[in-house]
Amino acid sequence: MQALEQFEELVERLLEGSFARLFRSPVHPVELARKLERALESGKRVGVTGLIAPNHFDVRMNAQDFAGLSPAHNLERELAQLISTLSSQRGYKLLGHVVVRVEPDQSLPRQAINVQARIADGVVKSAKEEPEAKWQGTMVLPVERVASRSARSFALIRTDGQEAGRLYRLDRRLITIGRSLENNIVLEDERVSRHHAQLRMIGTQFYVLDLGSTNGTIVNGQRVKEQVIGEGDEISFGGLSLVYRTVSGN
Repeated sequence: MQALEQFEELVERLLEGSFARLFRSPVHPVELARKLERALESGKRVGVTGLIAPNHFDVRMNAQDFAGLSPAHNLERELAQLISTLSSQRGYKLLGHVVVRVEPDQSLPRQAINVQARIADGVVKSAKEEPEAKWQGTMVLPVERVASRSARSFALIRTDGQEAGRLYRLDRRLITIGRSLENNIVLEDERVSRHHAQLRMIGTQFYVLDLGSTNGTIVNGQRVKEQVIGEGDEISFGGLSLVYRTVSGN
């Protein structure tokens, strides 16, 4: 009974804040929170040192309901915080930061919500394959690829240093950037933090999110924590510059 009371109190506090204002659709925020809570409970498993909770949640809803979110990435952040708080309250362990992705699904009827949860720990299976790639508690990397709708794709292109002109294709919905070998884009430069930033595709746009890096993430001369990026934008990771471009898919 205590866990239920804590959940109700937590959701009530969220509704008193910015959480409720993110909804302009028939989907009620409490119902979404309940779906996530049930997925959290059903997805936990017994580990060596206690109960391990899922930390990766895929939320799908009707496309019209999804259009009423304002905007989706703010909601994802609030929901991730909800899961983190619930896990802490219930003594569950998390193998990395919580990732919540909310996406439209044309096959779902109005007000329907589908939540899939899994545990993603990011542990390297073989030290021989990547001897330096050890788990550092960074965000989980989903393997879902960006669907190719045309011959075009997206990329970051180096603009300075010995590797100027090098192209990094953005072929995933979540891409991590940093000096550590476990990142999707590895930038071997001391100015770049080991886990510096993320690129996340929401809808058809990429957002850059700084992960608390030492030297910061700068878009077109302005230091940012989170920023949508577009064609030709220059992004600096700790001083190492790349430009965002649409490129040939070949």
